[in-house]
Amino acid sequence: MFLNFDLYFFIYLLLFLLIMEKKNENDKEKDKEKEIKGQIEYYLSDKNLETDDFFHKKITENPDGYIDLDLFLKCNKVKNAGWTKEELKEGINESKELELDETKERVRRINNKELPELILLNKKRKKEEKEDEKEEEKPKTKSKNLKKRKKTDSIVKKKIMK
Repeated sequence: MFLNFDLYFFIYLLLFLLIMEKKNENDKEKDKEKEIKGQIEYYLSDKNLETDDFFHKKITENPDGYIDLDLFLKCNKVKNAGWTKEELKEGINESKELELDETKERVRRINNKELPELILLNKKRKKEEKEDEKEEEKPKTKSKNLKKRKKTDSIVKKKIMK
């Protein structure tokens, strides 16, 4: 009788461990889908499309606003993560902001949501402007970039006057 109890306990323990392992696999799969969904939603978000010339143009090229999933497979973050097209589809299916076409080969913003205006600025100039703004917040100090520009302006004026 004691031997049977040990055997039943051992079987129960094995079943419990198998169930827990399966649960962990399912949790990992859900986490992966959530990560994929978040990444593709970011690529097609207003925030990103304001400055992302590549995806903005690709969406604009198609009147329905669809982008081929193969384009995402070429993105560094997607490549480095090793995600497949099937995994992308599963992640996008969980999204409330994106939708796949009938063929499940292309994705777009839900209901072909209108694109934000594309804002392309010289990154260096934008960085200088941010530094100037930070410097303006500090009392009685001038930004280095502002000083450089004033110095350059005065040199140019002197050369013109000669």
